[in-house]
Amino acid sequence: MDETADIEALEASWQKNVKMWERHSSLLENEKSREPGYQIVTSVYSEEDRVYFEYPQIQGMEDWAKQERINAIIYEDLIKTQITNVLESKGDSLQPDDKIVGNLEYAVTLQTERILSVFYFGRTAFENAHMRFGAAHGITIDLETETVLKLDDFMEINESLVQKIKESPYVMCPLLVYNNDKETYQFVLEGIQNRDGELILSGLNGEYLVSSCGFYLVSDAIVISIDIDYYLGDYALIMFPNSEYEERGKKQANEMNSPLDSWIGEYEFHESIGSAEEPPFMFLDYKIKIYKDASQNYYANILIDGQTTAASGKAKVIGNEKWIDLIFLEYLPDHISGGFPDKEDSILISFERVDGMLLTYWREILPMLYDNEEPGRIYFEKVL
Repeated sequence: MDETADIEALEASWQKNVKMWERHSSLLENEKSREPGYQIVTSVYSEEDRVYFEYPQIQGMEDWAKQERINAIIYEDLIKTQITNVLESKGDSLQPDDKIVGNLEYAVTLQTERILSVFYFGRTAFENAHMRFGAAHGITIDLETETVLKLDDFMEINESLVQKIKESPYVMCPLLVYNNDKETYQFVLEGIQNRDGELILSGLNGEYLVSSCGFYLVSDAIVISIDIDYYLGDYALIMFPNSEYEERGKKQANEMNSPLDSWIGEYEFHESIGSAEEPPFMFLDYKIKIYKDASQNYYANILIDGQTTAASGKAKVIGNEKWIDLIFLEYLPDHISGGFPDKEDSILISFERVDGMLLTYWREILPMLYDNEEPGRIYFEKVL
């Protein structure tokens, strides 16, 4: 491959990476407003002015005893991974006055009736140490069985997974947060590709007391964290969209996405101006059919028809029982023109349910009439 081709390939990979993590950020923003039968409140674990760890707790469950057990799981996991294991990592050199300093924040990355997934991030170190290290930790809980899910519940942890991690274009790390350009992106990719595969494998298998290796979930992907060199930011996040899961990962993902079943159906919106008696007469008909295929994935067929528009496309559906995004996949064979652009991974339209109302948020698909452009209003009706 010549130098020009290398540059073009890097540009394409970087652009895909940027789009993926922009969508990831959008998904996390939507998770903040979700309340599927319980709410998340923030608690703090602190030690004098040295340690300040924020962590989530559940409230509002009908089963109070179950709620307390789950909250204990979250708290005990935090203390074990961020305090106990760190102290024990010093082994025989641990001194009675050795203390940990650091701060942690968290993001709820997936919150459904069945699944709660959380990602912690921050910096920790031993007091008086010369350097603080980037800390990343994920915990995913099956709320029904009150168990912590492991990475191998979703995919085989083996050399094949390590190779996929090294080849993935969907990468984020602290260095890229502050300097997200093509050159830095390439630098990070090379750092991950050159990482010792045995170190990655051992970390993912839980062989280290202190490690950023782990995972968390969002509604359309699993994000794996691995340890990397300190000059890259100590940890990297590698995203695997649901379509790249192994079969058992897909099975878990399908169960987590089950709230999307409530969106299955057909939706229509019609807008027009003028009439045959009072020309010019113009109209657009929008028809959206949301369905689940044999592989338990959710898609939407979108038809937009008017005098100068004959658009037909397929979109992937992501979201939960309260909101969904329709993300462009491809034009359908009967597509002719107009409606929406051929832009990979772009959000075409979004819907939200509020107090029984179906609200529309236009994205790449836009209405014909200016009066219908206001977001968050009722336009579409479910007809089937």
